[in-house]
Amino acid sequence: MAQARAETLAQAFSPAFFIGTRSGSLYYADDVGHTTEVQALGARIDHMLFFEAKSRLVLLTRALVLVQLQIGSDGKVIPVMKMKVAVAGGAAERGIKHICWAGPGVIAAATGEVL
Repeated sequence: MAQARAETLAQAFSPAFFIGTRSGSLYYADDVGHTTEVQALGARIDHMLFFEAKSRLVLLTRALVLVQLQIGSDGKVIPVMKMKVAVAGGAAERGIKHICWAGPGVIAAATGEVL
């Protein structure tokens, strides 16, 4: 009983978060030290954005793969979409330098392309 209460308190004071690695693994973790690998993408994760309106985590890898994951209230991760992004020039080797939300559900990217 006391162990369950301690776990409940730990979860209340230790909000969960995601960690992306250079090897392409995505982990769900908390401040108490619990970690779980939830996705293996096979390429370095360069960018992560959270789309709060739909509870979705958007990832962009060094291999220019854009991934969208549905995040449940319990931290359960469900793949929704995975696509290859086409960028001219050497962006595939360098990666995309910066991404941000340009509007609800719209991502802007600084690719370094010569126009």
